[in-house]
Amino acid sequence: MSRPRERSSNINAMRRCYIELEFISTYPRQDIARVLTPYPEVRLQREHGQNHWEVNLDPEKVAGNNINTDIYTSDTLVEYWEKVISALRQVECRESAITGYHIHVDVADLNPIQISNVYTKFYEYQYIMQLTIPKSRWENNVNCKPITANMADNMYESALRWKQGRLSTEEFFDNVEGWKFYGISTNHIRDYQTLEFRWPQFTVDNDKLSYTLLLYRNLVDYFGNRYKGLQPVAQNPMFRLSNFLLKFIPMTL
Repeated sequence: MSRPRERSSNINAMRRCYIELEFISTYPRQDIARVLTPYPEVRLQREHGQNHWEVNLDPEKVAGNNINTDIYTSDTLVEYWEKVISALRQVECRESAITGYHIHVDVADLNPIQISNVYTKFYEYQYIMQLTIPKSRWENNVNCKPITANMADNMYESALRWKQGRLSTEEFFDNVEGWKFYGISTNHIRDYQTLEFRWPQFTVDNDKLSYTLLLYRNLVDYFGNRYKGLQPVAQNPMFRLSNFLLKFIPMTL
């Protein structure tokens, strides 16, 4: 399958991204570290117990800008992680129901209004997004819960107060930072200036790796730039359908 083509009309190909990959391997740590030697930017750590590992770009190197920025963007990013996964195949890496593929997308160029639009639109369509991922990534998964209405409202209200001059940007971050274990996480919105998408599942399939990365990067570009102003929190489509049906229940009794 050919690599997915990008539409330059609606995406920022230079938008910075970095990813975390969780995988299962029964090989000892030293063997996994050995195959990762050609990739000094990658940090290996144990995740959720025995034989469950995670690789990501070393946060200290990210924060200190000690990483070649070319591996953040566009096809270069995908090619880099394809090589990492190819190396991990030497230690028989594989996916499971609990192995995640977390995508951090840069929002440094977005103001609080744009960040709020990305977040609240994700909230509105999150149950549709769940159709693209295994149930194990979101159903009864305490590490990747759906966004709540209260969180979406808080994001919107904080952006509105920023727009009105009642909050500084730092105070906006104070209000919305730290929502980690959800489909979209704001845990690194201040330190790395990213939104983290936690629902995708680890894959050794290069095409799935590419398509999933482009989906979430383009989602940030689209919802962050499509609207001219702050968008109110819309009810989830499932709620709209439920309310619509409830209107007709008395008529059928």
